[in-house]
Amino acid sequence: SQLLRRVAGQGAMIVVELSLEEARELLAAENTDSVCLAVNNSPQMCVLAGEPFALERIEQKLHAQDVYCRRV
Repeated sequence: SQLLRRVAGQGAMIVVELSLEEARELLAAENTDSVCLAVNNSPQMCVLAGEPFALERIEQKLHAQDVYCRRV
């Protein structure tokens, strides 16, 4: 419980309109250990989780490509 108290509120999540393979490719291209694939919701929807600043960079990149994404 002490560990959970220390890390609580440290991360963020975004839902992205990408297939599982596209999400994996995106994360590989970002070359970061601070974001991971958290959930594969459907054939075209995934959730990424991790460090807020890294997720913000990914969000900006996806918005520039007109890919749906938003914080959850």
